[in-house]
Amino acid sequence: MAFQDLVAKLGLDIAGFHKGVNDAITASNKLGGSFDATSRQFQRSVDKLAEPLKDLGTRLTVGLTAPLAAVGATSLKMGQDFELGMRRVTSLLGESSAEADRTFSTFSAGILEMSKRVGVDAVQATNALYEAISAGIPKENAMEFLETASKAAIAGVTNTKVAVDGLTTVLNAYGLSADRTAEVSDAMFQAVNVGKVTFEQLAGSIGIAAPLASQLGVSFQELLAGMATITKQGKTGSEAFTELRSAMVAIISPNAQMNALFEQLGVSSGKALIETHGLEGALGKLREAAGGSEQKLSDALGRVEALGAALALTGKNSGMAAADLEKLTSSVGATDDAMREINKSASRQWEILTANIKAAAIELGQTLAPAAASAIGFLGSLTGHLKDLIVAFQQQPAAIKNAEIAIAGVAAAIGPLTYGIGTLISSLPALGTLLGTLVSP
Repeated sequence: MAFQDLVAKLGLDIAGFHKGVNDAITASNKLGGSFDATSRQFQRSVDKLAEPLKDLGTRLTVGLTAPLAAVGATSLKMGQDFELGMRRVTSLLGESSAEADRTFSTFSAGILEMSKRVGVDAVQATNALYEAISAGIPKENAMEFLETASKAAIAGVTNTKVAVDGLTTVLNAYGLSADRTAEVSDAMFQAVNVGKVTFEQLAGSIGIAAPLASQLGVSFQELLAGMATITKQGKTGSEAFTELRSAMVAIISPNAQMNALFEQLGVSSGKALIETHGLEGALGKLREAAGGSEQKLSDALGRVEALGAALALTGKNSGMAAADLEKLTSSVGATDDAMREINKSASRQWEILTANIKAAAIELGQTLAPAAASAIGFLGSLTGHLKDLIVAFQQQPAAIKNAEIAIAGVAAAIGPLTYGIGTLISSLPALGTLLGTLVSP
């Protein structure tokens, strides 16, 4: 073949090669475009399906699942706190297991009902009930006492523990039955109304003088009236009770000067003087016997604090003292009156609402408790089985241990492998896009 023919032949062949390459590129472009379009369409389809589900899942989680879980957990916790408080109460009674369970149910229902009706924290009420029974309130009167103490705490703008302490101090000092709690509470609130003292201050200091007053026959109403009159003249409740106690001690433990006054009055003892005239009346009689002389009265009383009480309740102050005592002897309903006034405040309205919500949460927690107890029991049994498995595994020969470890490794890999497959499937749209890109020029 001539050289020119060879060149012509090569040129022709090269031209054919060029044409084949161009045809391949054109087909590749079409295939890449097809892959790309298909990938985009698939991605859009997946997005249309996934986005509503994701949005619904988010809404359900935030709006339903999370709040329900939080309510359930909180209710369980509150129910457990309430149960613990009640079990502490029943532990004081020394009852048999069956009787303690009945008492637990009765007291629990009573406290939750009172909590919603009166507007007091149910868990705090269990603590107050514990304090009341510890102080000697009989089981049969415990709920009635607790309600009165709760009202006193509300009206006195204090906590139930303070009210329980103050009320039981008076009941125990005077040997009164628990069914007179309302009477004591009313007198204490009347003293707050008449004097210059808070219920909390009164409850915390009345124990200074109440035991001795009871022994001498001084009624709690007269003791409270004397305290109220003295506080109106600038003394605190604690100072007033200290002065009253000092005066009583001076009268029942007389010195020579006091005995001389007794002789003038024609009485055999200070106790007889108080029993005849009352404490305020006895101090008035002693002042008269001293001829109005503060020095002679001071010498007879022998104590500055005792003289302070005598001067505050006699002489020019005797009219005020008598009026205050009259108010204390007609104090029925004072606690309820004070509570009604306090309940008008926005703060108390919020406390009432909160108490009702908490009581409802406790009742829900009590409903959920059996299921929670079952779950805890199941987990406990699993723990026991796990311990048995560990012991059994430790006793296996080395070869069997190795085989079991290998099998466990395969089992442990199933989860991650499944997750990986799921991830791969979810990545198909992106893989299609990648393939389309690879086949594109």
